[in-house]
Amino acid sequence: MNYNIIIACIEIGYGYAFRVTRCAIREKPSKPYPHTHNLLGGFFMDKYNILVLMEKDSETGFFTQTVDSYKIDVGIELIENAYLAEEAGEYFIYLALTTADVEDYQYYGIYDLYDEEVLTVFDVELLDGSGEFNPRWIVKMEYIEVRSEMEGLVNELVEVHRNELQRVLPLVEADKKKYIEEIEKEE
Repeated sequence: MNYNIIIACIEIGYGYAFRVTRCAIREKPSKPYPHTHNLLGGFFMDKYNILVLMEKDSETGFFTQTVDSYKIDVGIELIENAYLAEEAGEYFIYLALTTADVEDYQYYGIYDLYDEEVLTVFDVELLDGSGEFNPRWIVKMEYIEVRSEMEGLVNELVEVHRNELQRVLPLVEADKKKYIEEIEKEE
């Protein structure tokens, strides 16, 4: 079989890492069939979500090489960026988890109710990611050279983060008035 790999969208995440948000693989048919075309004029494509991990030079801040890529099962939109860095001879991945765009009251409510312990059970270090437009948590974890294990860990972290956001967001909406009042007091 003859395959094409198509990258539909590549984002550069605030100078920290590259993230392929939509990737598709398609088989080249021997004959083009009208029912296989999508609205973009291409053939039917399965979507894949791939996180491309790059190494960041600690001195220059530039990316030096592509390290690996991981298929993200669900929630790639919750990954702001990721990169690999060396510290004292050891390699660590910095994974920034975020949310969809939120209103001011949601920003405060999410930080108020989000249980960060759900992430620290994975033997990772949680760094301060606040100060951005949307809530953000930076997870620092040891790099695992076995690709399937590293991919599994990243997927578990994203899934737990996604579940925690799904738990918290309805609670924030239920207390919307409370968080709006807190914002007004600060102004």
